[in-house]
Amino acid sequence: MRATSGRASLPLILLASLTASACGLVTTATPAASSSDSASASASARATTTAVPTAAAECVSPSSAASSSTSSSSSAASGPGGPGSGTAVVGTGGCSQSGGSAAKSAETISAAAADESGVLVNEDGKLTLSGVAVATTGSSSSSDDSSFYGLDAGVIALNGSTVTETGGSVTTSGAGANAIFSYGSGSSVAATGVVVSASGQYAHGVMASGAGSLTADNLTVTTAGANGAAVATDRGGGTITVLGGTYRTSGTSSPGIYSTGTITASGATFDATGAEAAVIEGSNSVTVTDSHLTGSVNRGVMIYQSMSGDAQGAAGVFSETGGSLAALSGPLFYVTNTTATIDLSCASLDGSSGVLLDAAAGQWGSSDSNGARQPSTPSIKPSPARLTSTPSAPPRLT
Repeated sequence: MRATSGRASLPLILLASLTASACGLVTTATPAASSSDSASASASARATTTAVPTAAAECVSPSSAASSSTSSSSSAASGPGGPGSGTAVVGTGGCSQSGGSAAKSAETISAAAADESGVLVNEDGKLTLSGVAVATTGSSSSSDDSSFYGLDAGVIALNGSTVTETGGSVTTSGAGANAIFSYGSGSSVAATGVVVSASGQYAHGVMASGAGSLTADNLTVTTAGANGAAVATDRGGGTITVLGGTYRTSGTSSPGIYSTGTITASGATFDATGAEAAVIEGSNSVTVTDSHLTGSVNRGVMIYQSMSGDAQGAAGVFSETGGSLAALSGPLFYVTNTTATIDLSCASLDGSSGVLLDAAAGQWGSSDSNGARQPSTPSIKPSPARLTSTPSAPPRLT
């Protein structure tokens, strides 16, 4: 989730007009030309992982658990290499399980060392947590390894493991200490009714990478540090399903949602006071239904390609049905260095700037080929929706 700066060029003016009413509005923005940097985003080492053996088949203390290790195999993340170790890093855990099945209820699990998770489940393990309070204070030795592989996460499932967590809480305070994490193909986390807090820089609320999956059901999630989204995926992508709940971020550059994979949300509230409501990087997506999103800084939603290698492709998709999207600063949508498809149906839009879509060159990609262009008049489906703006002028393209 890193941004690579490039030379900026002048904004490209959109050629189409947009009627400020549509219960279904579909618009596509495309870059003026392919970025010359795009080839570099698809070639390099791939982040991979293999199992790290431990003797335990239940959640045990660090004295019986695996030590921190680095490993690789051909079975893991599909994302290209770049910053970070290039191979999956597995830390230690205050409660560490390798293989087998176990359950814990109504207890407290803590961890304080660097690169130490509160709960770490590895090697196809299955762990059920009920009413468990997990708290960690240690920081990660690498913010990239934390975002790519979940190093130092409060609760993590990796290498085909499954964590089911109901009630209780997960609290992390260290830099790079993501709260709940799923890493690797076949790994999954299902969290229901958990109170989640991550206060350090580069610390996200719930996160998946390397094709991991995570379901967040009626969670209360807050992040307070810079660069800490409430819901996020990173290198190698991931799938996150959000069902209800509240997601609030207050740090600089900490959006409600950051997608380098597939993120869907239904009946949830996202409020980012220091960043956008949602950011999509590369050929990835955010789909929200009957949800309420507020971005307070820069714009409501940003769709882009950073060329950092964290996300492949250049065709982001944002879709919203019902609910609302508000941008307290800047345009509702900003598209740069990518193709973007925006699909709105029966959503209430509130843009304080009065600008619906700004498709322009920015700091990413190569000068003169990193803007975006509206190719033709957008398709507008029948049935009125609500678009409001402050001041009173109708939302517009710019």
